Amino acid sequence: DQNEAFSLGDLVVVMNHARIEQQGSPEDILQRPATAFVAGFVQGNNVFRGTVVGEGAGILSVETAAGTFRVPAIGTPPVLGSDVSFSVRAEQLTDAVTDQHVNRLTVKCTTVEYFGAVRRHIFQRRDGELLKYDQFGAHAQRIAVGQTAVLGWQVEASVLHVGVAR
Repeated sequence: DQNEAFSLGDLVVVMNHARIEQQGSPEDILQRPATAFVAGFVQGNNVFRGTVVGEGAGILSVETAAGTFRVPAIGTPPVLGSDVSFSVRAEQLTDAVTDQHVNRLTVKCTTVEYFGAVRRHIFQRRDGELLKYDQFGAHAQRIAVGQTAVLGWQVEASVLHVGVAR
């Protein structure tokens, strides 16, 4: 069980076909997944795959099938035209979009699930992939199944993966 492993473990190792993809503290693995595989494996991450179409001031523009998004570069930035992946955690999204949320997409809610203190909305992206958005359960529900919404997140909430986009 992931929740148990992350709450009890001091060190988490994520393996893929008998190969270590990433190891680190539970917080490191949750907040900074190194590869698309790790991000997809860890609950609550939304993974995007695309191509670098711009770079400036340490920020990449990544074109995906769901839109073009701004992502902080890490280390040596990938060259223009490189295939990359990035993720954003479900709790980093918001439906109260402001000027600070430069990354935005319009999605349709397909499911609402309740996990105690968290309400998870599942949306269909225009590229056919699913998008998860977590809302604290004590807040009034603002999005219903079947409703279209604009969700956004800040640039720094995106995590560029250092591994090859798969």
